[in-house]
Amino acid sequence: MEEHTLSPMQEKLLAMFKDTVSFFEQYNLRYFVCGGTLLGTVRHHGFIPWDDDIDVYMYREDYERLFTLNDEIERKGYYIQSLSEDGYYLSFAKIVDKSSTIWEKERFEHLTGVYIDVFPIDRFSYDDNAMVRNQIKARKLFRRYQTTISKNATKRMLKYLCQFRFVTFWIALRSKFSDTAKKQYLQMFLDFEKSFTDNKGDKCVSLTTAKGCIFRCEWFDKMTDGIFETLDIKIPSGWHEYLTLLYGDYMTPPPKEKQVSVHHSIYVNLCERISLQEVKKRLKKENSR
Repeated sequence: MEEHTLSPMQEKLLAMFKDTVSFFEQYNLRYFVCGGTLLGTVRHHGFIPWDDDIDVYMYREDYERLFTLNDEIERKGYYIQSLSEDGYYLSFAKIVDKSSTIWEKERFEHLTGVYIDVFPIDRFSYDDNAMVRNQIKARKLFRRYQTTISKNATKRMLKYLCQFRFVTFWIALRSKFSDTAKKQYLQMFLDFEKSFTDNKGDKCVSLTTAKGCIFRCEWFDKMTDGIFETLDIKIPSGWHEYLTLLYGDYMTPPPKEKQVSVHHSIYVNLCERISLQEVKKRLKKENSR
């Protein structure tokens, strides 16, 4: 693969990843690099050149223990974003750099910073088809919660009607006039998340991501050495099986026209933490030039 120069975002992420791995090891939190980060490790020995994020899995027990360590990770300049934070719009957690600002999606008026995505994975022993149905249900429940916290302008609500998405329209309408709708739909998702797994067996799944992908726990039971840019890291011993399931022929890069980032944030500031009000003010000033 061709060598590439890291972007400022990738440089900041790499430094953050080094701190995060050290933190995980300090507190015996078991993690596995996954998705594009694992693919980058295997194919590029670091970042996929056009990628700009880092993804890790944690088994549910370590994932939940991570939240109890927020005070400790804050001392290192980071914090944990999750659904306990009002207005947070993703079903998984982020470890966020406190000295940066990112506004990802216009319809969710909620800020983050440079981040590492942390996805929970859960064991289960029952039928794979039933688990896929649970994934579909979980995604549907979470989208309903997202509807309650998104900017539901009249134009968006009319679009729901034109698409015959009457349930979504009703949820959006409720959220405009009811302060309890958001809490109710969030709780519906959280209750389902707690109930869907028996936490047994030799299979595991990421509930709201990688739809239809069933993993074998043995892929993550042992680790092997990997190199991510300048870092020596551990990767799952079943990396080949995992990457094949997700990407097929994972060693062949996509065509040039598809070698682009999938993240399109509205505002990115790598060096400063500012409020949403200030972000909007700066964007307005830029757009008026």
